[in-house]
Amino acid sequence: VELTQFPTQQQPARGVIVEVLGRRGDPGIDTISIIRQYHFRDQFPAETLEDARRAIHEHDLDEELAHREDLRDHIIVTIDPDEAKDFDDAISIRRLPHGHELGVHIADVSTFVQTGKPLDREAGLRGNSIYLPGHVLPMLPEVLSNGLCSLQEGQPRLTKSAFIEYDAKGNRKAARFANTVIQSRKRLTYREATGILEGHTQGHDRDVVELLKQMDHLARLI
Repeated sequence: VELTQFPTQQQPARGVIVEVLGRRGDPGIDTISIIRQYHFRDQFPAETLEDARRAIHEHDLDEELAHREDLRDHIIVTIDPDEAKDFDDAISIRRLPHGHELGVHIADVSTFVQTGKPLDREAGLRGNSIYLPGHVLPMLPEVLSNGLCSLQEGQPRLTKSAFIEYDAKGNRKAARFANTVIQSRKRLTYREATGILEGHTQGHDRDVVELLKQMDHLARLI
């Protein structure tokens, strides 16, 4: 309801119905009610969607590879809940003569969002993605958040990477950062990863199994 007259001591408030959400108790109405109650932004302005399409159209992988580390042949995986809607972080590991190097790879959203442009302004108004039961209000339009900004299995993606070096006792010795391109070898769930560590490796790539075992070893050292 949009108020057209505020209440006074003499008369009640008056207003106009601007949207009917539905009947109380109907499926989905509680979610819509929460969105309206907290003034969440559930629609993207046309200019924001157009800016997202521009970012996708202008994306040139070969151009990015010219000034990024190419990690596409590295064994890198994502591990998320079964019901995860987006995949924005991935991990890798590399044996060193006296320890391990852990790689943490985060989707490089900043490449596609230009300061002051519609995508940036809308993301600033939203602040973050909002997860409701069976529904997501993403910070960026789905064409980006579920596309070029999602570390999907088998797809080259732009990332910000941190490489953290640990010695044989799990002590952190060094770290460096880089702009990279990765290609996730496997999209794993927590349940699948746990199963592999418990010995249920059938049907899984040997390199992925070995990576998880090394990760488990490093985690226990740390």
